[in-house]
Amino acid sequence: MKILWVKSNLLHPLDSGGKIRSYNMLAKIRKAHEIHYVTYADAMIEGNGLSRAAEYCDRVFHVKGPRIPPKGSVRYYSKVLASLASRYPFTIESYASNRMRELIRGAAAADAYDILVADFLTMCLNIPVELPVPKVHFSHNVEAKIWARHAHHEKNRIKRFVFERERDRVASFERFITNTYDFTVTVSKNDHDHFADVYGARRLGYIATGVDTDYYAPIDGVEEPGTIVFLGSMDWMPNIDGVLYFVRSVYPMIKSALPEVRLHIVGRDPVPSIVRLAEEDSSVSVTGAVEDTRPYVARASCAIVPIRVAGGTRIKIYEMMAMAKAVVSTTIGAEGLEYHAGEDIVIEDDPERSAAAVIRLLKNEGARRAIGRRARAYVASRCSWDSVAERFMGLLERAKDVQ
Repeated sequence: MKILWVKSNLLHPLDSGGKIRSYNMLAKIRKAHEIHYVTYADAMIEGNGLSRAAEYCDRVFHVKGPRIPPKGSVRYYSKVLASLASRYPFTIESYASNRMRELIRGAAAADAYDILVADFLTMCLNIPVELPVPKVHFSHNVEAKIWARHAHHEKNRIKRFVFERERDRVASFERFITNTYDFTVTVSKNDHDHFADVYGARRLGYIATGVDTDYYAPIDGVEEPGTIVFLGSMDWMPNIDGVLYFVRSVYPMIKSALPEVRLHIVGRDPVPSIVRLAEEDSSVSVTGAVEDTRPYVARASCAIVPIRVAGGTRIKIYEMMAMAKAVVSTTIGAEGLEYHAGEDIVIEDDPERSAAAVIRLLKNEGARRAIGRRARAYVASRCSWDSVAERFMGLLERAKDVQ
């Protein structure tokens, strides 16, 4: 099969769950299929991302991307407010480009592709609906659900209005794409059922979340007592919300019980509100981008995923479980994943109960190691990328038959 894969960015560095999922699947798929990758890229900015694309595709088409202001900046919020009059969501319209539309149209006209995959919703506005090639929307999240959860937790009335407006526009666009494209692939049964029940979509399938258990393996002898780790891209709003919630509502109770505790926030592009956490509390460190997250996970006594507003699935949970770490997550944080609560992961939504769970694990080495062993055994037996990629290709074959 010859596949035209459309995504907003190159995959290296592998510093987000979406990139990691796409990379692992493409690397597996490419062994038996031809992949042409269409993206935004600036060789001066992307570092070695362009040269490393050969690891997951046979050919790259790229144009320079639109300029999106840094999140949290005045220009960013100005553009958000200006976009309220548009019919399209700000998070989608920001990636719109006539150059990209022409690139995709030209690539599809010049070659006989069996299928086109739009990786995430962000690029769908650039894909001409009239292209004769079968189109698949690869949805890593129910994007409208994320905005709905942001609105639910937001106390500022102006911000809540903006979130609600974005929620409605994203839902409308998601519904349109899901019912217009030949097929939609989601990353969990929860997301699959949302598209079916809320959007009325019928051409659907879902894949599981995978993990490379050879790469993410336990590292013995380096754990630092009393250390908590959070892992995730710190320019993604659900992660920002989750970390701020944890530091403000949960962490003080942990510090009261364990004054020597430390929290490491590990992830790319931390926004100013996250950077300030380390400036205000010496027990908190904010690393920014790191080349390899495994040493930070290995040194932690336990990991946290205090997410309140996300959709999709958190690959980082399975990565940390594969490293035999005890993970304390909210229900939404672990949404869409298969697990056994209390056995291979701890699920708590109440701040006091979350703090108590972390305190118990930090104090009780036997308890956290037992959870970690069960976590490692579970993902090692069920969550290989080979099986996920095989399932994905089966869904693409179904999409070809739709037309």
